[in-house]
Amino acid sequence: MSAPDLAIILRVYVKPKRATRKRRRGRSRPKPSGRRWPAAALVFDTETSIDPTQRLLFGSYHYARWTRHKTLHVVEEGLFYADELPETNPTAFATLKTYARTHEAEVGARCDPTLRLHSRAEFVERVFWRALQARSLVVGFNLPFDLSRIAVECGEARGQYRGGFSFTLSAYRDAMTGVWRENPYRSRVCVKHIDGRRSFIGVTRPRRAADNGRRGTRARLPPSRFLDLHTLTFALTNENHTLASAGESFRIEHGKLAAGEHGVITSTYIDYNRRDVLATLELLEKLRAEFDRHPVDLDPCQALSPASLAKAYLRAMGVIPLTEKCR
Repeated sequence: MSAPDLAIILRVYVKPKRATRKRRRGRSRPKPSGRRWPAAALVFDTETSIDPTQRLLFGSYHYARWTRHKTLHVVEEGLFYADELPETNPTAFATLKTYARTHEAEVGARCDPTLRLHSRAEFVERVFWRALQARSLVVGFNLPFDLSRIAVECGEARGQYRGGFSFTLSAYRDAMTGVWRENPYRSRVCVKHIDGRRSFIGVTRPRRAADNGRRGTRARLPPSRFLDLHTLTFALTNENHTLASAGESFRIEHGKLAAGEHGVITSTYIDYNRRDVLATLELLEKLRAEFDRHPVDLDPCQALSPASLAKAYLRAMGVIPLTEKCR
C-alpha cells in the first residue's frame, strides 16, 4: 500500500531592493551625529492661574550640562513671570523680585549663584531659543502643557502636525501701529497629541527664513529636541506616572513637595515650583541611566511607548518588518 501524496506549500518573501536615489547637489541627507543625548538640557516648569484660562503666572528653569559621569551639572537657574504681571499684580511681582534677590541658585561649583529673573518674553529669547540653537534638550514633565503656557498665540497646525496646535512664542510691537505681531524670524512650536501620554513636538520653519531662501533650496529648520518625561517614563515602565509617582519609582533624591495654595504667588509656592524643576532634572538623570541599558539605536525623543523599544530591538536583530516583506 503506497503512502498518500502530501502537498507541501511554501510561502516565500522576497526582500525588495532599496530604491537608489541620485543625490542632488545641496540636497544630500545629513549624516546622523550618533549622539542620543545632547550635551546640555533646559528643564523648566510653569505655574498658572486656577481659573479656566490657566494663564501663566510664573515658572522656573535649570540649564544644565551632562558630565562624563552622566549626571547633570546646573550652570544657570532662574525664574520667569507673565509679561503683564507687573501691571496686573504688582504685589506678586514684588514677591518674585524679593525672592530672586534673597535666594541663591542651586548651581554647581564655579557658576554664578545668582537666581535670574526674566519676563516671559526675555525667557523665550534669552534662554529658550538659545537652548534650541545650541541643540540642547528641552525637557519637562507634561511638556506640551508648559510649552502652551509660554506661548502668546495659538492656531491650527499644518503639514505633519495637522490636527494639532501651532504656538507662537515670539512677538514684537509694530512701531507704526502699536499692534503686536508675530516675529517672522522665530519658529512656531507645534504639538500634536496622540493620546494623554504621547505627543509629537517640533518646530516650523521661520517665515522670513523661508522667504529669504534662494530658489531651489530650502531653509534649514532650527534644531529642536523636545523630551517629555511623562512619555519617556511610560515607554520605559508601561505605566502612566505622575511626577510624584515617577520620582518614587525611580528613587530620586528630591521628590515633589506639597503645593499648599495654588494660584497665589508666595515664597512657599515658588519653592514648590523650583522643587518640581529639580525633581524633573533628577528624574531625567535616572531615566537616562535606565534608557541607556537598552542596547538599541533609538532617539529618546522618539521613544513614545514600550512598542518603540520593542521595534528598536527587532531592528537591532535584523528582523524585517512585515510591511516591508509584503511590498
